[in-house]
Amino acid sequence: MKFILFPRLPWPIWRQLLSMATVGTLVAASFGVIHDEITCTLSPDYFTKLKFPQFHAEQFGLPFRGAVAVIGALASWWVGLIAAWVLARLLPGQIEGGLVHLAMQRKAWGRFLKLLGLILTTSSMGGCVGFWVVTPLTGTSVAWREVCQDLLVKDIPAFLKVACIHQGTYIGAALGFVLALLLVRRPFRS
Repeated sequence: MKFILFPRLPWPIWRQLLSMATVGTLVAASFGVIHDEITCTLSPDYFTKLKFPQFHAEQFGLPFRGAVAVIGALASWWVGLIAAWVLARLLPGQIEGGLVHLAMQRKAWGRFLKLLGLILTTSSMGGCVGFWVVTPLTGTSVAWREVCQDLLVKDIPAFLKVACIHQGTYIGAALGFVLALLLVRRPFRS
C-alpha cells in the first residue's frame, strides 16, 4: 500500500506521470467548457438558476458565457486529473520498473490517449442518451417540476433536458472510466 501512495520512481517516470495527469486535466477542463457552452444555449436557466449559485459565479465578474466557461472548467478539471493519474499509474511498465525505452513511452502515450478518448466518447454518448431518452421520462416527474418551480425556472422542458444531459454525461464518464480501467493493463503489442 505504501508503494502505491508514495512510490519511489525515477524522475523520467514521474515526468511522464505528471505529463499524463496534466493532459488529462486539460482535456477534461476543455470538455467541460465545450459541454457547458452547448448546454447553456439549450437552457440559460439551468446556469442562472442552478449552476451560478452553486459556483458563486457572480464573484467571477464575467459576462454570462465567460462564467459558463469557468463553471465548465471548474466542474470537470479534477475528474480528468484523477482519471489520468490513475490510468497513468496503471499503464503496463509504470509499476514494474518504469518506462526505460522510448518505444515503451510512445506505446504508453498511445494507450493513454486512446483511453482518454474512450472516456470522452462514453461521456458524450451518455449526454446524448440524457438528451434523447431520459428527458421525456423525467418530464413527467413531479419532483423535478417542484424543483423547477422552487428555482423559478421559466422554461421547464429545456431545464429538464439540460439536467438530463448533465446527468447522462456524468454516468457516461463513470462508465468510460470503468472500461478504461478494464483495458489499461492489457499488454502492449509489438
